[in-house]
Order: sequence, then C-alpha cells, then structure tokens
Amino acid sequence: MKNLFLVISLMALALLLPAAVSAEGNISVSSSPTGAEIYLNGISTSLFTPAVVENVPAGTNNITLVLSGYIASVWPSTTVTDNVTTVLSVGTLSPLTSSVSFESYPAGAQVYVDNVYIGYSNISSYPVAYGSRTVLMQLAGYSDQTQTIVVDSSSQAVTTAFASPVVNGSVYFTTSPSYAEIYLDSVYTGTTPLLPYTMSRLARTVSCTTGPVTRTGAIPLP
Repeated sequence: MKNLFLVISLMALALLLPAAVSAEGNISVSSSPTGAEIYLNGISTSLFTPAVVENVPAGTNNITLVLSGYIASVWPSTTVTDNVTTVLSVGTLSPLTSSVSFESYPAGAQVYVDNVYIGYSNISSYPVAYGSRTVLMQLAGYSDQTQTIVVDSSSQAVTTAFASPVVNGSVYFTTSPSYAEIYLDSVYTGTTPLLPYTMSRLARTVSCTTGPVTRTGAIPLP
C-alpha cells in the first residue's frame, strides 16, 4: 500500500513540474553574392542568403552554403547560444574555375576576359570563372577579335586567327567655307582643311559641322 501511495505521489509531482525546454537560438547568414542555399548540419533549410535560420539547437552547428558556379562554403564550428541570434557573415564566395588556354596567330596579342587584362598570347591553363565570358584579343596592326565562351568543368582552348593586317590610308577633308569641325566615328578629329589625315583602312562614319548644320556620311573602304 505504501508503495502504491509513493508511485501516485511521484506521478503527481511529475505533472506539477514544468516540462524541460531545449535551448535554442538563431543564425543570421549572409554571403556575396546572395542567393546561396543554407544547409544546417547537412540538411537543407530551404532558405537562401541573406536569411535567419531559427530554432537552432544551442551548441556547435555546421552551416554550409551552396550556390551554382561557386565552391561550397563550409562553417563547421558555428556556435549557437540560447535565445541569441548568431551573425554569420560568410563574405565573398569563391567561384569555380576551369583552365582555359588562349592562342592567337600571330602570337603576342593582348588578351582580355570580361574587360580584365590577363596577358599576352599565347597563354596556357589560365583559371577562368564558370559562366559566359567575353574574350577580346588586340594585336597592333590588326582588327580587334571578340568572341564569347562558356566556361564549365571541361578545359578548353580559345584560338584566334587574325585577318590580314590593317593598312593605313590618307583622307583629305575640305569644306567651303573652311573651319568645319570633323568627327570620325563620333570622335573629334580637327577642322577643315585637314590635309591629309592618316587612318586605318576600315569603314568609318564622318560628321561635318558648320555652324548649326551637321552632315553625316560614310567613308567607303578602298
């Protein structure tokens, strides 16, 4: 009888005690670029940076950011304190790269990727970030060569064969009356008479301004 009374008393006491509450906090996660998927302890949270991951168990947690075209960023020792929001600013994610070779004929061209100079051709195994990239090659005496490449996990080569050298020619600009302003491809060149003016033998647009009147025409290729 005494044992039964003891059991009933313990059960009643258990009902009166407050239920244990697990310690939890939050993690505020940001990255550059934004839009990285946030994984908590290996499980997707279905949230994307910047975002706040709520109800995270207190203690050490693993945060991983995944964004297409970038190396996964892993933070294995993110400490969470009860009822506190931990700020995790990852910073700039590192882009995935692939080796690209740049060749030109003749060699010695200046090579630009997305308007960033990387050196003179020929260049082998240069790391280029994933995605669509614009390649510009410039070689003195030749027309510029531009092409678009898509960089992925496979290595590739960019080869440019420059056309025949650009030959300079002379053009005479005269007007009546004189002192008209001359613009070649919208760039101010001088005033008439302009005798002679040397330029590359490429298609050009010329504008001639005299007072309020402007006349525009094309200089044909020789």
